[in-house]
Amino acid sequence: MPKFSLETIPLHSTASDATFEVDVWRYHHPDATKTVYLQAGIHGIELTGIPVVHEFM
Repeated sequence: MPKFSLETIPLHSTASDATFEVDVWRYHHPDATKTVYLQAGIHGIELTGIPVVHEFM
């Protein structure tokens, strides 16, 4: 059965204890033979990709 899983990857911690992290959602399908990487919202105000990835999920 296909399913999603969430992994939060820590990127950086500042001297003031602010942390930066990225959420990685993985879609698992038992019949998958290829890997596809999708990203959204990486460069500030580029908002179009976020609803596209959300709709996929």
